[in-house]
Amino acid sequence: MRLRYLFPLLALAAVQAHAADSFVIDAAHTYPVFAVNHHGFTTQHGRFDKTSGQLVLDFGAHTGSGTIHIDTASINMGLEAWNKAMREKFFDVTQYPTATYAFDKLEFEADKPVAADGRLTLLGVTRPLRLSVQRFHCGSSPTTKKFTCGADLAGSLRRSDFGMLRSLPGVGDEIQLVIAVEAYKE
Repeated sequence: MRLRYLFPLLALAAVQAHAADSFVIDAAHTYPVFAVNHHGFTTQHGRFDKTSGQLVLDFGAHTGSGTIHIDTASINMGLEAWNKAMREKFFDVTQYPTATYAFDKLEFEADKPVAADGRLTLLGVTRPLRLSVQRFHCGSSPTTKKFTCGADLAGSLRRSDFGMLRSLPGVGDEIQLVIAVEAYKE
């Protein structure tokens, strides 16, 4: 092969090695889960059963962004009467059917992301939210056979910062949030 053809091919390979990959949220394996103090007696847990969104990851450049849309009406507290109360009295799902976590910065250590800096929009209020990236892994999914990346995103927030004031202080203000997210390459 002549050298004049080799250099453009090497340049193309370098660009492709640092190209960003697009991923689609796997709704069957992406669940935001929260924990809150319940009148000092217990820590109650809830989750949202419907999500959607996308991620863009560029491992070569150590960058990434993403959006996770959460259907607030899909809240699951394990009891339908409690779900109904949460939908109507806490999340006002008629007016605010979606909560969204969007991040535009990933912090890397070595070749793995360790934190996401973004914004959570809940009840029409948007606030910054940094989540740690735990258990990050990419590979071929044994069930879908698609290249998949997954992680647990974890952090805490104060619900009062978003205007969710009902039942304070009995039901705690500090919310522990974990978003188990899996996304497959488009």
